[in-house]
Amino acid sequence: MRKTDGPWDGGWRSLVGAWEGINDSKGGVYELRAIAKRGQPRPISRFRGRDTQGIIYVGCSETRVGGRIKQFFLCASARHKSGHGPGVRYAESGFAKLMPLTSIQVRWKYRPRGSARAQEHLLLERYEKRYLDLPPLNHKR
Repeated sequence: MRKTDGPWDGGWRSLVGAWEGINDSKGGVYELRAIAKRGQPRPISRFRGRDTQGIIYVGCSETRVGGRIKQFFLCASARHKSGHGPGVRYAESGFAKLMPLTSIQVRWKYRPRGSARAQEHLLLERYEKRYLDLPPLNHKR
């Protein structure tokens, strides 16, 4: 296992209010996924194949992963117009009509200070290598 690999600290849970269960004094990475009505991941067609996990975004914070997840939610719910670019994109580009915030789950992994961005890059690199594409709300690695 690489140094940046390891188990997820939080299993998949609803995005709504998820930040309340996160130690917000730690940095880390997180993934957001879309789920179908029955609670299963919603597959997403990618350039090469289907992402059966339904990953829509991979993000990180070097200092406060819970706060970063909350920022996504606040921007995605149109309560804030800035603070999390992908959250704003979600709110303004029609994602909410396809997958409401109640159909999004999040999981996270705490990382030592200074290593969250490297972990995010690794996750995106693996995703892009597998699907020749990035998750829908990620626009760069």
